[in-house]
Amino acid sequence: MKLERLHEYIIPAVATLAGMVLAVKVGSLTGAGSLGAMSNILLGVASIALVVWLRAKTWILIALTWDLSGSVPLTNLPLGVRDFVVLVVLGSYVIFYAVKLIRVSTRLDMVDFLIGLMLLYLLTVYIRNPVGTAALGSEKVGGRPYFDAGIAFLAFAVLSRAPVDSQSLRRMPFYLLIATALTSLASLGISLFPAFGAPLGSIYSGFAPAEGVVQADVTERQQGLSWGSNNGMRLLCSYFPPITLLIPLYFWRFSAASACMAGVLLSGFRSSLVTVVLYSVLSSFFQRRIKDIVIIGIIGAAMITLLGLGNRRIFTLPLAVQRALTMFPGNWDPIAEANAKDSTQWRLEMWRIVLNEDRYIQNRVFGDGYGFTRSELATMISEQLGGQGFYGGARQESFMISGMFHSGPLSTIRYVGYIGLFIYTSLIVLMATRAWKLVRAVEGTPYFPAVLFVGMSIIISPFVFYFIAGAFQYNLPDTIFAAGLLKLLERGVNADSAHRGKPNHISARIQDSPSPLALTRPRVRVQ
Repeated sequence: MKLERLHEYIIPAVATLAGMVLAVKVGSLTGAGSLGAMSNILLGVASIALVVWLRAKTWILIALTWDLSGSVPLTNLPLGVRDFVVLVVLGSYVIFYAVKLIRVSTRLDMVDFLIGLMLLYLLTVYIRNPVGTAALGSEKVGGRPYFDAGIAFLAFAVLSRAPVDSQSLRRMPFYLLIATALTSLASLGISLFPAFGAPLGSIYSGFAPAEGVVQADVTERQQGLSWGSNNGMRLLCSYFPPITLLIPLYFWRFSAASACMAGVLLSGFRSSLVTVVLYSVLSSFFQRRIKDIVIIGIIGAAMITLLGLGNRRIFTLPLAVQRALTMFPGNWDPIAEANAKDSTQWRLEMWRIVLNEDRYIQNRVFGDGYGFTRSELATMISEQLGGQGFYGGARQESFMISGMFHSGPLSTIRYVGYIGLFIYTSLIVLMATRAWKLVRAVEGTPYFPAVLFVGMSIIISPFVFYFIAGAFQYNLPDTIFAAGLLKLLERGVNADSAHRGKPNHISARIQDSPSPLALTRPRVRVQ
């Protein structure tokens, strides 16, 4: 054995020894019934192994787990899956940068400025309205959204500076889809086989049956099913012209689109259906198939008419499907129609109360911050243990106490006031403009599907936030995360363009692309 090759023998020997020690330790813990400790050890080993294996690509773990906000009960960790992953990835990149294993330079821009301004203002809101936890005996509790915003910023810091290669960039839609697909499959499985709820919930808390919305809703809506189905349609619209998803001759994409649309309808959420329509329109527009939008509209109207006329005459659709379609004329079940109508009236009544009373929003200019008093928490817990139903007064009171107004602007005013609403609106509009320009810039390149997948969600976010289903405490972390993805995409396509000998190709196209408000389009035919 040569001394200069000693390291080649030491590393396998150390790895083998460590594996033997770990196997003995795990075996002893298993025999003693210490599943929690064993799970933590295995989690730590798996985390280290993944970081060593992925190295510069470790950012992929954030994309894979961002939608997994729940926890793993077996580990007894107080962190959600995405929280744990973000901290692990951040720590790994700190080490990588410290030992100069990777080097990436990036410039600060207006997106960075607005995110920093938003978080600094959120800090002032917290200082004015401090909040703790019930476990520590704090008078005001419910400050989890502050932590979520901090985790999102750490994810943004990693994504906006992480090195990226062209292959990982093109696969990004699949990384982002896996978590929601698993959640939707688990939701579907539990709805079909309720006995699986407890075992799956012990693996990941997000797999457990949702309380309140699903169980108390007479139409049996499935929120978990809507997430994966909605993103599945977004994926298909990113890779294929939406009109081809309606043609049975394209068997596989037609079958996939049919399954996803069935999931969207079975979820029972009208907002999910509207979002899918927006994806179809945007995809057709960016793929320069404007005529397809009219054709899709005609086919969609014909299909909805057939469903509306045939329902309860030739066939009977599930109540959740009928509820999602009640925005259109049809022979819908009175229960589904009443449920949808009551939902709308319930929101309008809640908005009227919030806008005309000072009880639920006390400081409209600067915001009241996250959280609520312990007495208000007791009211919410009492409602969860048994109230007047999903649309009853108890449920409405609980939602208004927590700031869940089912309105993006009102929830933002409740937490951060008019000032925060102005900053956040500026951020999402700027991001939508940047995403629009990036999609236009990569037309005809291999990056188009990935950029379109991420970009469509960012582009429609201002409209969804204001008019469909906004909730600032959830939207802010997702927006910051999306900003990280957007900067990662911008940097990746620019780096690839430079590598191909066209250093300013993509960046120039981004700058020259018209904004979303522009009505004129260059006459370029793309096959």
